[in-house]
Amino acid sequence: MLDQIFSSPFNIGVETLFLLIVLVAMEAVLSADNAIALATLTRTLQHPMLERRALNIGLGLAYVCRILLIIGAAWIVQFWQFELAGALYLLWLVWRYFITEQSDGSKLTQTRSLWQIIPLIALTDLAFSLDSVTTAIALSQELWLIILGGTIGVIALRYRCCLTALFFVHPIDRFQADSSHRPCYSQG
Repeated sequence: MLDQIFSSPFNIGVETLFLLIVLVAMEAVLSADNAIALATLTRTLQHPMLERRALNIGLGLAYVCRILLIIGAAWIVQFWQFELAGALYLLWLVWRYFITEQSDGSKLTQTRSLWQIIPLIALTDLAFSLDSVTTAIALSQELWLIILGGTIGVIALRYRCCLTALFFVHPIDRFQADSSHRPCYSQG
């Protein structure tokens, strides 16, 4: 009985704890852009309670999607054809970025409902988590460790979104509202 406990698939040692710290730190760094995107998405609700609810439900769905992505990616990396297709896709994205014209970004954001924002949060998190999932799978072969690192990362992302909205997105909104009422002075 004791030998089954000590031969657990959860190999917990100093190396595993160090790898978990690296995975969580990597998740924190790579999810900075994700926090900004999610905070910007939720601000269209224009009510703090709705913003919190959208983040909670949306990130819950995003967590399920991320776990499925981790499991799928762990399976896919066994086949070199998928790796080649992924590399070609990334090269195509870079090529497309440099040959297409960039928009001026002057589109006005429209107010969306809570149930329109929630799937957007889940899909946005899924899109932005591709880099961290790929890196995590390259760092570790232990699926449970990658999922634990992703879990801690999603929890940290939830609170990072609130801080990002508080310190970055809302002040920018206030600045834009203040500057839209100020007269423009030409320098001549």
